[in-house]
Amino acid sequence: MFEVNIFTPEQFGAFIPWLVINRGPLSALIHPNTDDELRDHTQRATWMGQPLPVSTKMFKKTAETL
Repeated sequence: MFEVNIFTPEQFGAFIPWLVINRGPLSALIHPNTDDELRDHTQRATWMGQPLPVSTKMFKKTAETL
């Protein structure tokens, strides 16, 4: 597992095609980083490859997601 932080649309536009070509058989979870980590890792997330289970126990629940 590793994390890549992307800060601009230009970085996103360059990284995602690279990831599509170079990830091989690995799965990748792509998600935004907002103040709602639970929603970022579930509803706002996109998978490349086979989706894997994501443990959400560590994320704070907000009033919107309860």
